[in-house]
Amino acid sequence: MKKASLISVLCMLLALTSACQKREPANAQPSAPDSRKIDFIPPSDSAVTADQVKKWIMCNTYLDSLSLLYKDSFSVNDAAKRMAYQDHFLKAQDRICVRVGLTGGYAEYLWVLKASGSPRNKAIVDSLKLTAFR
Repeated sequence: MKKASLISVLCMLLALTSACQKREPANAQPSAPDSRKIDFIPPSDSAVTADQVKKWIMCNTYLDSLSLLYKDSFSVNDAAKRMAYQDHFLKAQDRICVRVGLTGGYAEYLWVLKASGSPRNKAIVDSLKLTAFR
């Protein structure tokens, strides 16, 4: 069971990275602009959108899988390797969030997580019929 879940996680990440490497022919119509990470500045009213919450949910699945992939990497004895793994892990978190649509990267992901619990955003969260497991 553990091997099957690891294989599915690896396939999911492989599909995510291979989709970004596709090239279009030179005569093709211009596509939508690439999603690039931008510095995330939270809105002053701290209101989240339903779209942000939906993208957060998608990111959550991929980020959980990423954590499983890196789980053993952080227990190595060599401090330099551990720091390199941490750097790769943090960059991967940002890439996942940006590719899913949170252009502010992992910073926006964390903000949506915190702001979703705000009473101001209760209506949006309730409209999506989300449940939290404790």
